[in-house]
Amino acid sequence: MFAFNAGKSYQALLGLYRDADAMLQWPDAQLSEAAPDCSAWSPAQHLIHIAKTNETIVEIITKLAAGDSENSGGRATFLGSMLLLYGRIPRRRARADIRLRPPERVDRDFLADEWQQSYQTVQSLEALLQDLAQSPGRHKHYIFGQLDGRQWLRFARIHTAHHLLIIDDIHKSAGRNSAAGSRQ
Repeated sequence: MFAFNAGKSYQALLGLYRDADAMLQWPDAQLSEAAPDCSAWSPAQHLIHIAKTNETIVEIITKLAAGDSENSGGRATFLGSMLLLYGRIPRRRARADIRLRPPERVDRDFLADEWQQSYQTVQSLEALLQDLAQSPGRHKHYIFGQLDGRQWLRFARIHTAHHLLIIDDIHKSAGRNSAAGSRQ
């Protein structure tokens, strides 16, 4: 499997967080609007999902950087390898783990707090980037198989971009201009 540059994935992930910050300023109606042809979730729900998922990924990466892993010698699945190589997640192919799904309604203050906490958690990864290159540990993703820390960080970037693209499509389906352009 390819060795991914953790520093590049980290910087790209931070850039996606900065892009999404502008969305937090949208009016409530825009954050909560539905576009069933694009997604079952609103933009606010996608942002909460990103925040929850990335916090979970940072927990995994932190354990891997510290040498704590469930390394069973496995590797990424074929799908995992393709995801990491091409950097894209197909739409409507998987369902989020129940623990990572957003609530049905998202309050603006809750969204802002969750997003800020997630952003700070992601920023904490900077101190671990060197350790990731040295860590042979792996942790299993339920679809993509055993991933090492650098692969988990790349997945966080890919997953975040995927959901921001969905938000962009929701935005466009409501007749608005693109929220932020290319994310991949």
